[in-house]
Amino acid sequence: MFYEADPLADRGSIRVAEAEAKLRKHWGEKGDKVHERKVRRTFDAIVRRAEFFQKTGNGSITAGVFREARQLVERERRFFTADDIARLQGAEQAALNRALEAGEFVPFTVSLKVPSQFMDYTQETPEKTAVELAEQAVREIPNRKEIAENVKETSAQTPLLAMVKRTLISPGKVVGESNSLQTNLDRDIENRAMSQASLFGAAVSITAARAAKTVGLTEEHLIIPLHPLALDEDSLLFIRRGCERLIAQDFISATHILILRVEDVLRRHLRRLGVDTTEFKADVGDGTSRTDDVPFGKLMRLTLSDGRTVKDYLGSDLWEHLDSVLNSQTGLNLRNEIAHGLARPQHCTAESAGIALALLYQLAFTVWLASQSETD
Repeated sequence: MFYEADPLADRGSIRVAEAEAKLRKHWGEKGDKVHERKVRRTFDAIVRRAEFFQKTGNGSITAGVFREARQLVERERRFFTADDIARLQGAEQAALNRALEAGEFVPFTVSLKVPSQFMDYTQETPEKTAVELAEQAVREIPNRKEIAENVKETSAQTPLLAMVKRTLISPGKVVGESNSLQTNLDRDIENRAMSQASLFGAAVSITAARAAKTVGLTEEHLIIPLHPLALDEDSLLFIRRGCERLIAQDFISATHILILRVEDVLRRHLRRLGVDTTEFKADVGDGTSRTDDVPFGKLMRLTLSDGRTVKDYLGSDLWEHLDSVLNSQTGLNLRNEIAHGLARPQHCTAESAGIALALLYQLAFTVWLASQSETD
């Protein structure tokens, strides 16, 4: 009761709950009852601290403590309800909104001005233009090792900035925090890689629109470099329509079509290589079993029949690039934004549509390169 009277003494309450749980087990109590009692006392202590900071008006600290409570609930979900999770999510979102309105976070942005001629790869024919885009896409796969060296050099020149805590915020949630020099470096490397990807994505969209007007580029030309992927007609139908929408600068349609094709193309190619891209679930909670397609995160971490991982097969740079663009919360996260219905018009940009087509070209080149190695 002493610790519970002080909302900032939550660590004391938690230690008491842990000690009590050990004693109850020592006295012979069994089952989930002891563990649930400890979890709930821990949860109550964290929430008391969050509600205290909520009254002080500090949004960023309040959000952090509510997030700590939600993480506990996620780990011990069997003791809580969906309403509990929703309430915590709402409290965290409200605190973040208050922090943003109060200027508690200092936004950090960098503006780049790129001459338009450097964003247009149009050649004298539509066929050559498509080939140039595909070849440039391969050259634009971010070299993480080179970027890391540049980031470390910049950090050495501005040591204080390199140590400042970074918080990445998406609507209603924190998607990444860095509290050390190393995690700051990791975030900076990913940010630079994504900036490079976005610049080239914009160039792909600009080129597609201009080449359509000047040299007659069509969607049929844009899908020619994808030949090494040996896509069936159904897959090509989607990609062809996505390219047609890209040329027309309809980025809402283009992003929703092309971004999801990247996962489909990779999944189908791995199947052709003999990789099982499914997982069997013996018990899904109602006494039944089923076989599911593995989610994208697991797909990227499968192993080929020859013992190589997907990362080995694709190469570290392309693997990291795919993960950051499509799957990483701290990257562009395009696949999750689209597939989970989270995207808004501001997510459906020329850059995102161009990046998706570039990823398909990068996968096609990797498949072609692998086939050449097998032939040799």
